[in-house]
Amino acid sequence: MAIFQLPLLLLNRFTPGRDRRDSISYGDSPLMTYDEFPSKLGTAPLVIFWHGGSWKNGQKERNRFVGHTLQKMGVHAFVVDYPKYPQQVFPGFLDDAVLAIKHIISQYPQRKVVLMGHSAGGHTALMVALKDMAQVNAVVAFSAPCTIREKYWRPVFGDTIRNGQHDPRNFADSSPTSLSTLLIHGTFDATVSVNDSVSLDKKLRASKRDSQLMKLKFVDHLLILPLAMLGALPRAHKRLKQFLLV
Repeated sequence: MAIFQLPLLLLNRFTPGRDRRDSISYGDSPLMTYDEFPSKLGTAPLVIFWHGGSWKNGQKERNRFVGHTLQKMGVHAFVVDYPKYPQQVFPGFLDDAVLAIKHIISQYPQRKVVLMGHSAGGHTALMVALKDMAQVNAVVAFSAPCTIREKYWRPVFGDTIRNGQHDPRNFADSSPTSLSTLLIHGTFDATVSVNDSVSLDKKLRASKRDSQLMKLKFVDHLLILPLAMLGALPRAHKRLKQFLLV
């Protein structure tokens, strides 16, 4: 186990759990499953979360604290797992995400739908939402990349790096006008530059889209998610809750 994964394991161990339904299948692959964190409110928004891990690593089980926290906020949450590279490549990640969304929406129609993700998962959530996924009302992206370096990521992204089909900023102008976006990024992020979120926010605003940007000072790439979710960053926690429940 990599040392950077230890905080997530501890969070999952000590985050109080409520009702949870584990490993519900939405596709043919054993990795195409999600954990469900139901709300007692029949009208609660559906919040669908994808974890990060550079499109190669990560597990939904290490992000159950996200589902439990969202559940306590008053939403109906889902933490999604998905096939990674080399079993899957871009844009297949998006196709898999759409399958998960459609499966969940079919179980709970007529609800507000929010896509949410961290890092690579944030990229997936943004891309699906901005490319006009039907019935998606909002998207929250923590530390999501827009710039993909061909030197490192060509095996995962192929020619989409050169034609721009990987970049959320290229879909700002054509994104649904009704979509609301919340971008959250740490200024100490050495993995994904905060400028990616800044430039995406500018593109969305220039296109007359509803976009909000939170730059969190002295916060890095890994800790931004648990700190914001669990209330150690009260301003971010409050803004997230308000955004989800509006």
